[in-house]
Amino acid sequence: MPNTHFDSGWMYAMKTSSKNKTRINQTKEELFESEELYRLLFNNGNDAAFVSLRRAGENMPDRFLLVNDIACQRLGYTREELLQMGPLDISVSLPTIPKTMEKLAIDKSVIHEEIHITKDGREIPVEISTRLFELNGKQVNLSIARDISERRQAEETLRLQSAALDAAANAIIITNREGTILWVNPAWSALTGYSPQEAIGQNPRILKSGFQDEAYYKNLWDTILAGKVWHSELVNKRRDGSLYSEEQTITPVHDARGEITHFIAIKQDISERKRIEEKLKDLSIHDALTGLYNRGFFDEEMARLERGRQFPISIVMADVDHLKDVNDKQGHADGDALLKRAAQIINTAFRAEDIVARIGGDEFAVILPNTDAASVENALLRVRNNLKKYNAAQTGAPLRISFGVSVADKSVSLRKALKEADANMYREKRE
Repeated sequence: MPNTHFDSGWMYAMKTSSKNKTRINQTKEELFESEELYRLLFNNGNDAAFVSLRRAGENMPDRFLLVNDIACQRLGYTREELLQMGPLDISVSLPTIPKTMEKLAIDKSVIHEEIHITKDGREIPVEISTRLFELNGKQVNLSIARDISERRQAEETLRLQSAALDAAANAIIITNREGTILWVNPAWSALTGYSPQEAIGQNPRILKSGFQDEAYYKNLWDTILAGKVWHSELVNKRRDGSLYSEEQTITPVHDARGEITHFIAIKQDISERKRIEEKLKDLSIHDALTGLYNRGFFDEEMARLERGRQFPISIVMADVDHLKDVNDKQGHADGDALLKRAAQIINTAFRAEDIVARIGGDEFAVILPNTDAASVENALLRVRNNLKKYNAAQTGAPLRISFGVSVADKSVSLRKALKEADANMYREKRE
């Protein structure tokens, strides 16, 4: 009779053995697959990978045990050639390497920068991450080297841009969206008197002079927060309290999503230009010799006042007598001095709102808004008294000035009044 117990035990053992064999085979396949996976990862990464021995009793690396495909491609060596070399054979000899290796021996991992040399002599800056571990009782280094050429180039570009900004003659300031100062260049500090340490973290309103009203600043912020460039002129105040004129352009800076993150303002000191402009404007409306208004400005004021509501308007004409004789006998310098004295005497007798002008070689004219006949006669009396006092203090020939007056209301044009005053002046001169 069959031994069913034996048969069932044998069959169980056979099944167990079969399962074990299957498990072993699976494990071998998994190990093989894992090894293949690591090989694929090792050889197909974006960075060069090296495994190297360490010299016995030293911190310095010895020859390579493994190198990946990227390392071969980047350096231009075959795998066989690299396996006959070591890390020091492919790197520029830098004084920092021994200390880096000492740190690796202590910390077991280190990140540092080196320069690799290709087979054809090119230099590649790399960032190397190295880990120290044991393999079969030996210490080995696993190093992953990343090409940082683009990063170095970007850093160099930034360095040059920063140097350019620092060297720029125009003042440059960078703020965040809220207007807090993040960076200023030396030209800005020279212009405003604030050092970078004093300015960073502040708001540009530290330069506010009070010359611009709130509407000006509202318009500015409305413009730049809308993503538009703002360009204007304004008066600001330096750290020492002195005022200066500047021309500024504020440009919004956007991020990848199109959101405004910063503002860059470029400023130029135009104080000298404004001074020259004011001087040119002053020269355009004033007589160069006497400092009084010139004929062009006088005519403009005549036209403006004729359109206004400041009647009655009085006009005084004045002519320096015998100027030609002074020029011919004593010279034009003495003639010019005589005109300056006459201008001073006439000008001091009138109000600030009156228009006193030199309209010809020896002719002066005055427009007196809101002035009737009695008032203009009082003004003319002041002029004659000033002239009398001047002549009384002189020992030479007296200064003589002839005057003519006319008063215009709304029914009389100022041109007609001017002609009438001129005629009255010549009548006095003849008499």
